[in-house]
Amino acid sequence: MTPRQLFRVVSASLGLWYMLRGSLMLLDALMMAMHLNEPAAHTTMYSYAVVGAFEMFIGFFVMCGVPAFDRMAFPRHHKETDPSVGNETGGEGSPISR
Repeated sequence: MTPRQLFRVVSASLGLWYMLRGSLMLLDALMMAMHLNEPAAHTTMYSYAVVGAFEMFIGFFVMCGVPAFDRMAFPRHHKETDPSVGNETGGEGSPISR
């Protein structure tokens, strides 16, 4: 398993964990709305719902494998394989050779 694949597995696992945590927060907010659960001190049902929705969104965003995270973690790999990145040597297809 290459480091890049390992990074993707770890980021997908982290995103899944964050998404599940957000769904638990939303479930807590739902239980508070049905008066089955009392909120903790200095919190409300609405704050649980907002935080839960935000965590689910971020978890889904990370779990889907945002390409920006991949490019930040492995920038050199994208420069070598991406043909849209011009090389400065003046070889064929570079902006210098035109």
